[in-house]
Amino acid sequence: MGSESVALAALDAPAARRWVAASLASVESHCEELNRLNVFPVSDADTGTNLVATLRPAAHAVAGSDDPTAAAVLRRAADEALR
Repeated sequence: MGSESVALAALDAPAARRWVAASLASVESHCEELNRLNVFPVSDADTGTNLVATLRPAAHAVAGSDDPTAAAVLRRAADEALR
């Protein structure tokens, strides 16, 4: 995802799906940089890796979903992220 600006009139289900996908893509592209962060209390060099592992199943779950509302899409993403 680039830095292009897109006006959004409402946060609907397709926009929520795009946001989840864009979030995963951004974290994946910055994974190594995130791994170098010193995250308290343990600097274990896997912050980015852990974020990708959290977001990937959420993004996959909502990509093919037919959830009718943004709330339902984001609820599904959150549920998968917590698993």
